[in-house]
Amino acid sequence: MIGSRFLGCIMYADDLVLLCPSICGLKKMLDICVDEFAGLKLKLNVKKSCILRFGVRFMHNNKGLTVDGDVIEFVDKAKYLGVMLKVGKNFGVNLQYMKSNFYCSFNSVFHRVARFQNELVVLQLVTTFCQPYLLYCTECFDLSVTQLRSIEHTWLCAMSHIFHVTGSDVKLVSDFTAKMQFGDLLLSRRLKFLNGLTLSDNAVLDFLTFIH
Repeated sequence: MIGSRFLGCIMYADDLVLLCPSICGLKKMLDICVDEFAGLKLKLNVKKSCILRFGVRFMHNNKGLTVDGDVIEFVDKAKYLGVMLKVGKNFGVNLQYMKSNFYCSFNSVFHRVARFQNELVVLQLVTTFCQPYLLYCTECFDLSVTQLRSIEHTWLCAMSHIFHVTGSDVKLVSDFTAKMQFGDLLLSRRLKFLNGLTLSDNAVLDFLTFIH
């Protein structure tokens, strides 16, 4: 429930997300989907389906649900639209997945262009091609201070390699060479995202913005 409105299904292309506050309710929703798919001569792909549970009971009664003879298992994390979600007492994302993608991209770029010995050129390339992996969808989540610091620390590690500095000098170089401080960058993305919601003509998004 979001306020007084129940949002039980999110559809994007061929991805379908079912949201329900109870296991029994989720089972009924899955049965409805199976019946609807049968009418369209389609079948639910159980191998590509999984269940994530958020809330204080996220570790309880996770035996999987049987659907049309197959079992959809509970998992502790799953990727949706490029974001790795993880179970817990609160809805959250797996930052390690984003950081790993960033490091892979950074290593690929850095080892090819470091020989140019032009730090500003390398920084521009890393900012353009690598930073999006680190910041992907961060504006959509209420990240904790610890998570924000973890993201910034990852970026500062890259800056340390680019400019060959360590310690407090890394933060100074980062602030000096960037258009804005890293924390301000995250805030700017967040504000831009919320502003986009307020301008949307989508009724659900308008409602979510009002609740927020």
